[in-house]
Amino acid sequence: LLKPAPELTGTENYGFTNVPPDGDGVVRRAYLLYRNHISLPFRALVDGPGTMQSLMPLAEPFLIHFTGGPGFVPTCRVRDLFDEAKAAARCGSLENRYVILSPAGNAVSGATLYRTPVGFLSRGELLGNILLTAEAGAPYRPVGGALLFLSVLLHTVLLGYVVLYRRGRTQLAFLLVALSGEAILSLLSMRVASLQLPLIPFLLATVLGYFAFLWLKFSEGEAQRWRAEQQTRNVREVEELKSNFLSLMSHDLKTPIAKVQALTERLNREAADLTPEQRGMLASISKSNDELGHYILSILNFQRIEGKEIKLNRQSRDVNLLAEEVVDRLRDLAHERGVELKLELEPMFPLEMDEQLIRQVLNNLIDNAIKYNGAGTVVAITTRDLGPELEVSVADNGVGLSEAQKARLFTKFSRADKGMAERVKGTGLGLYLAKYFIELHGGTIEVSSEEGKGTEFRFRLPINGA
Repeated sequence: LLKPAPELTGTENYGFTNVPPDGDGVVRRAYLLYRNHISLPFRALVDGPGTMQSLMPLAEPFLIHFTGGPGFVPTCRVRDLFDEAKAAARCGSLENRYVILSPAGNAVSGATLYRTPVGFLSRGELLGNILLTAEAGAPYRPVGGALLFLSVLLHTVLLGYVVLYRRGRTQLAFLLVALSGEAILSLLSMRVASLQLPLIPFLLATVLGYFAFLWLKFSEGEAQRWRAEQQTRNVREVEELKSNFLSLMSHDLKTPIAKVQALTERLNREAADLTPEQRGMLASISKSNDELGHYILSILNFQRIEGKEIKLNRQSRDVNLLAEEVVDRLRDLAHERGVELKLELEPMFPLEMDEQLIRQVLNNLIDNAIKYNGAGTVVAITTRDLGPELEVSVADNGVGLSEAQKARLFTKFSRADKGMAERVKGTGLGLYLAKYFIELHGGTIEVSSEEGKGTEFRFRLPINGA
């Protein structure tokens, strides 16, 4: 019996205090038992099948499955129930239906209409939806707070990954796929498990998380740019200090080296009473001084390359004559090491080139062939006229090079293996400078080598200049 609101007391309140509205004033949930108040659905379940009783939660809220809107509950008069024709006309068949008795009909006098997702319903219409939900035995239940929290947390973590590590369309595609997938999951959870997965927390997490992660990404990007600028500035300062130091050191050493060389030559020329041992010592001083001058020249040229200060001073010169001069200069070193130098020079016309740079290239290649090979090695210096190009080859039958050595051969400060590097002094700039000088003339340089069989360096220069 559905009594008017003023007459409801105690446990007769059939659950209308069991349908508290949500924060927006809309009734979506109901209880079977709430604050010791029983509801008509509870009475129906108590009197109904045992399976229905086991499926419905007693003290937990469940979402009402609204199957009908305003007016879906027909209103019949009690006296019509005793007239089959009138009952059929007004109420239809009453078989397997709930009958709610009220002294004032469907809308009890003085009762407030309830705001629901399907419109404003009377107490009878709201109760009808609750009864049908209970009868179905599978009411929609909200997802637990812990599960919802974990789901939103996982969604936020994936969102953060995409915002921080993906760009452009990938971010938009993820947002669309994620939200669409969550909407589909919400529908499936209601259909399959009768669970309501609210989308509002996911939408809020998406909007707030997106801007939060975007700000974090921007902040991290700014920090990285600042660190990169600091690192670049530090590297630039170190490079400047190194360049200044090398430049000052090289220039300051050139003058005393020149003086030592001049004094050595003068002593060797004017001192007639020197013993052979003393002349040998002067020759050793001159040789060491010459090597030091060569190292300083390499460092100066390297500094000029780094500062992009090298300009070609082209003059018409004979490459064969340069090769002969370099070989004559290094012949004593070759004799000391037990290395034979052979010249195979093909007659050719003078070439427009920077004499000092090409001389240094020849000196570096031949000097390396002498120093890095043992006694009995033959070093052959060959020139050939190839028409549009001139080719110079420096080949030996010495120890050869490994593939790893060839890979780093023309890089700056590249030295041989540790044992060889300790035995042969050098700056590691010779081949780097040779490659740079040849390419500056518009030519090419290459190497072919096999371990245990020897090495050949070949460079080509254009006859008509670069």
